[in-house]
Amino acid sequence: MAVQNLPQADEHSFDQVVFGEPSPVLVEFFTPWCPHCRRLAPVIEELARDYRDRARFVQVNADQAGGLVVRFQLRGVPTVLVFDQGQEISRLIGAVSKEQLADRLDKALAPEPVSG
Repeated sequence: MAVQNLPQADEHSFDQVVFGEPSPVLVEFFTPWCPHCRRLAPVIEELARDYRDRARFVQVNADQAGGLVVRFQLRGVPTVLVFDQGQEISRLIGAVSKEQLADRLDKALAPEPVSG
């Protein structure tokens, strides 16, 4: 289910919206008819508030973005992808918890270890 406060991306805007960000971006692929997507919507909305200054949240209606579904080889909805500096670093499929999503975001936000 679309969250009113979150940006929506489609096949034309996806690269600009997602890959133009210096901070991590969480992208939720959803469909309006999916019950798991409806249950995940308030979790995504809450996380977007919690991480508002550190990460960006974007939604994509998979029914209207078939090219993106193929491009990212999605197998079901909801699917949540986390991108950092243009690279997919995490993928969660199905009904996931707030804690699972927060853990993936925290890992994306963690500083790179310095090897010496």
